[in-house]
Amino acid sequence: MISYQKIFEAIFISLHVSILSTLFAFLLYSFSLVNDKVLSIHESVLPHTTNMMSINGDWLTPRKTIESPWLENHNLPQWISLAICSTFSACDKSWSSRLAACLAGVVSVFLTTIIGTRLYSRFIGITSGFVMATSFEVVRYSTLAEDEIFLTALSLACLLYT
Repeated sequence: MISYQKIFEAIFISLHVSILSTLFAFLLYSFSLVNDKVLSIHESVLPHTTNMMSINGDWLTPRKTIESPWLENHNLPQWISLAICSTFSACDKSWSSRLAACLAGVVSVFLTTIIGTRLYSRFIGITSGFVMATSFEVVRYSTLAEDEIFLTALSLACLLYT
């Protein structure tokens, strides 16, 4: 017999533990949002394909121009960026394209903490969350408007529910 009280207690403990590393990650990654510098050449791909997706109305194929598709990665970053961009009506601001990557990085740290807590212990969960939050590539991709960090969050979500 499944005890729902034990399931809810386990979820509450996991969420309570993961708040520390998640808050730390959000504070660390959100510093790039206030720095409204010009996007680099690598960062410009995600906002540009998002704008083209919005203009064309083609939500399945990101495009660099009307004729040429951009099939390098999955569409999730464009969909999330477009949702954030249209919510805040700030598609021309660089922070709106960096916010989506920041949130994906925070979700990645959150899921890493929960997975570490469920598989091992609270200490391992918190430690793994802080290690993930301060890893060089995770910090880099969570503070830039690039789409690699979305794949990390998606992969961790799949690991959580297997």
